[in-house]
Amino acid sequence: NEHAVDWSVTGPAGTAGVTCAQGERGPSDVYVQEQVGVIHHPNGTLQETIVSFTAPVAGSYVLQSRVQITQYEVTVSPEVTCDLKLNGVTVGTPISVSVPASLMESINSVEVRNDAASALDAGDQVTLSCYLDGSATYSGGYLQAQLVGNLHVGGNP
Repeated sequence: NEHAVDWSVTGPAGTAGVTCAQGERGPSDVYVQEQVGVIHHPNGTLQETIVSFTAPVAGSYVLQSRVQITQYEVTVSPEVTCDLKLNGVTVGTPISVSVPASLMESINSVEVRNDAASALDAGDQVTLSCYLDGSATYSGGYLQAQLVGNLHVGGNP
């Protein structure tokens, strides 16, 4: 009631599949906007626009931003809050970073990152804005907008 089995046997080749034409390139482009120079924020009474981007085409975008806070003129530990805005309305979650006093005395620098995902229409304005509860100098403002084919927020299609 036994029979031999050989596990390393290759079977016959299958029938070749049908060759089709190459499909169209998907709608995936990356747009980058960087702020040149430095913006001086003399007090904590208003929110500065660090860098902005105008959507060239409609679609779903993944937005990534960062800004370097490079100088402080305060005697207490400041808190920096940055957010992304779409046509003046906040998208995603504003990011707040408390800068420890030890950092103010030595490195004198902190980077704030903020990300979001949103559907944009052509001509929509995206801005990275920051507020600091004291004086500061901002530099290195960076905003990347990646156009994606289909955007599924939360991971479910």
